[in-house]
Amino acid sequence: MKSLAFAAVLLSVSAPVLAQTADPAKPAESGVGVRIAFVDPGLAFQQCAEGKATLAELTALSQRKQVEHADRSKQLDANRQKLESSVLTQEARAQLEREIVKQQVELQRFQQDAQSEINSLQQDVQSAFASRLRLVVGEVAVEKGPQIVLNVGEPVIAWVSPSLDVTSDVVRKLDATARPALPHD
Repeated sequence: MKSLAFAAVLLSVSAPVLAQTADPAKPAESGVGVRIAFVDPGLAFQQCAEGKATLAELTALSQRKQVEHADRSKQLDANRQKLESSVLTQEARAQLEREIVKQQVELQRFQQDAQSEINSLQQDVQSAFASRLRLVVGEVAVEKGPQIVLNVGEPVIAWVSPSLDVTSDVVRKLDATARPALPHD
């Protein structure tokens, strides 16, 4: 997945939710200053049950498309070999050449359609997960009390103490409020 773009989207949409959900009446602890936490959206996605199931489905879809692509490629290769090795009539040769061109076009379209289908599903999954994650991060932030939650997936962060990581809390809450799996083709 395009984790950098995904992380950027998550950070851009998380800040407004946190601003709305954090309790402004709750003062920072005396002498502590601003409390900061961070979350790793990519890791949360990989570790939560929903993310694991979705990754498994995406992997299965990708593998099915690869197998189908390989089958189509074998058929095309077989026709190419037949054209090179066979003594064919001029008419049969022309027909086979047309079939090879047709198979090449179909194979190219298949590749484009398969990639488009996988990309579309990934975008749908990312969008749905980003929406859920925003809410869950806001809930965890209210429970844990930080005034700021950073997205550790952003390259802007130079260092963060592991003690500020709320990713496991986010994963637990994602799993506790699990959504149904994606519909199968």
